[in-house]
Amino acid sequence: MVKTSFLNISFFIIVSAGLLTIYSCNHRTFDTKEELISYMINPKNGMFQSKIINKVEYAITLRPTDLMAYNENEIGYSQQDLDAIRKKYQDFIYVNLSISREGKDILSTHKGDRADYLNKVRQMVFGMGDKIHFITKSRDTLPLLDYIYPRTYGMGNNSTMVLVFDRDVKLFDADYCFLTIEDFGLSTGEVSFKIPTKSFLDEPKLRFR
Repeated sequence: MVKTSFLNISFFIIVSAGLLTIYSCNHRTFDTKEELISYMINPKNGMFQSKIINKVEYAITLRPTDLMAYNENEIGYSQQDLDAIRKKYQDFIYVNLSISREGKDILSTHKGDRADYLNKVRQMVFGMGDKIHFITKSRDTLPLLDYIYPRTYGMGNNSTMVLVFDRDVKLFDADYCFLTIEDFGLSTGEVSFKIPTKSFLDEPKLRFR
């Protein structure tokens, strides 16, 4: 009896340790915002991708819930307040999209006439909802809910916007989905990124102080 009990206890410890290891690997927690961002922009971790087409570079970076909550929590809140802030963001997926041509803001490298330039400005400020979608493996299309595009007026190295999508369960029916960006006058054709869904399910976290 003693031997059997010892084996059962040993088995329980081994299994528990294994589950703890899996959980730790899938849910990384970082002490600082800088450590979290360093993890995000490492292509090996599935949160950052880039493509260059016809000299135009598209880059996407998934923004985890805790990064979205970070700025609201900088001055320090109780755990209850922090949970409420996280809840405000956790139903959505946030993606940074940057577009540049040879290391410059895409609008600053425009070579067409003024009317064409103004059309591109209007497209990027008001019309990207018609151009960007998540597409599931089963070909369901999830529209862009909202986006933020701060103008840099040619002063930045790229044109960057934050995309907002509903965290729809359809996205998680397969091990990957696609983020597609229709061509809006950059002569690149449609650009598509294949994104592993584990990047959404196993978001890295911040250890708030």
